[in-house]
Amino acid sequence: MDCDCRMFHAIGVDCHCIPPCVVLIAFTAWLTTRDEVTTLSSRHDVTHIVNLVTEFCESQGWQPPKDDKWFGRHFKNIKAYPKD
Repeated sequence: MDCDCRMFHAIGVDCHCIPPCVVLIAFTAWLTTRDEVTTLSSRHDVTHIVNLVTEFCESQGWQPPKDDKWFGRHFKNIKAYPKD
């Protein structure tokens, strides 16, 4: 399977071609191992989730992104959830 690992390599992760969808599923599964409830919506600040992603990366032995510029470069291409 071909994959685009640039995002992972940019943060110091040797992904061995882990598809991004698998990483998202792994992160959400990891969230379910926590006792604390996590809420996501357009009404909530993203900082809490970024902190959880950082904690998840560290728990997997991955180097989390260290600067806010990295987030800005990658978030600009994210498509928003469709609104009614």
